[in-house]
Amino acid sequence: MFSFLASLGYQGSRVLRGEFMNKINISQLQYKWIEKEKIKIESDKKRRYLHFDSRITTISQNLLNEIFDPDYVTRRFFYLFIHDIQITRKYKKKDNLKYIDKKERPLCYASHKDAFIFSWYAYVLDHLYERKIKELIISKNVIAYRSLGCKTIDFAKEVFDFIKKKNNCVTICFDIKGFFDNLNHKQLKKVWRTLLLTGDMLDNKNLPNDHYAIYKAITNYSYISKNNLFDLFGINEKNKKQFSKICSLSEYKKIRKKANLIKHNIDKGIPQGIAMSSVLSNAYMMEFDVNVVKFVNKLNGFYRRYCDDIIIVCGADEYENVIEYIKSEINSAKLEIQEAKTEIRFFNINDKGMFSCTNKAGENRSLQYLGIKTDGNKEWLREKTVAKNYRKITRAVKKEYHRLKKTENNFAKRKLYKKFVYSNRRSFLSYAKSAVKILNSKTLKKQIEPNGLVKLIRRKIKKYKK
Repeated sequence: MFSFLASLGYQGSRVLRGEFMNKINISQLQYKWIEKEKIKIESDKKRRYLHFDSRITTISQNLLNEIFDPDYVTRRFFYLFIHDIQITRKYKKKDNLKYIDKKERPLCYASHKDAFIFSWYAYVLDHLYERKIKELIISKNVIAYRSLGCKTIDFAKEVFDFIKKKNNCVTICFDIKGFFDNLNHKQLKKVWRTLLLTGDMLDNKNLPNDHYAIYKAITNYSYISKNNLFDLFGINEKNKKQFSKICSLSEYKKIRKKANLIKHNIDKGIPQGIAMSSVLSNAYMMEFDVNVVKFVNKLNGFYRRYCDDIIIVCGADEYENVIEYIKSEINSAKLEIQEAKTEIRFFNINDKGMFSCTNKAGENRSLQYLGIKTDGNKEWLREKTVAKNYRKITRAVKKEYHRLKKTENNFAKRKLYKKFVYSNRRSFLSYAKSAVKILNSKTLKKQIEPNGLVKLIRRKIKKYKK
């Protein structure tokens, strides 16, 4: 494998033409990426969705030859993205009334080969991005979409510990409105160039042809609704496994001519759901991150950004200036703060060492950050997270009930207990156990007390047995 990759690196893969510049080892980078993709495609069986081309189930040498050839990437035509809406139900409370709110997240799926190409270029840019932010000394402030060897709970604890250390302070949480949909293309291109300059990969002011092809593919892109497409070819959840791909190339060309089905993105924004979106969204905010870090450090404050969620901890007499500064910097990035989601919390400690957490009106509140809540004295899982797990339990019991109606067997209680009470696999429970351990929170521990979960499962079983 190494000899094959070394030959590719020498030929230039202009993706990283600086193999011997700035100590970038193209062969090693390609090897690491291939190993990751092998696990993703061959072991974890990711990207098995239905698209215009056949699924990639193994990584061949011919495929790698194409992916690592910048001339091939420059010439390639990219398929339409398939657009889908991911709906997340949220339970909310207003005026003592509970209701269900639906959050819609638009996702775009690239064809299998396009996704493979995007993955390689994203890996390259991510490598360069990591080098750049270390140089800019903002590596610890950007915590989303990065391999930092930490869990989100660790990041939450970092914030909570700073609050306790600072005692009397204010936390301000900002949310950027329509983040991915509003990234400015000119600024994105400028940032892309900055990353390539980090690796001595630019000969002139323009992006290399292969990078420019990728840039155009994810900015000036077209997409088709998944529902409309599946209806067109009679595909549904029951029969979709029978298809190796949605249609032939000749049928695809006919679809491209159906103006009523195709939508175009031209002015701003990049598609969510592709490998490029995470690294480019982080890179887009580099200048913002540098400026905010300098500003907050002067105040002896704290700043972290998790994608489009920003948190700042500062003194009580400084928070208004912080808000104005962040708004100004966000405007410079050609983005907008979602005012309704800006959350301000005042933390004060009394003579007995107990904290109070209030809003601007002086009402008792809590700070919610990355799924964990705190009032300065204790931490717990937010109610929505716990409720989501309860709904999973309800669905699992209901599924088991319908299975029993067909087989006339007894409820598989042990199976349910193992999954929702005693499982060590990656799940809500493992996440909650990690949170208890990291935060050392008795309040949080009570939320996942095994006896309570067992009683809940029994109540659900009893309900369906009636």
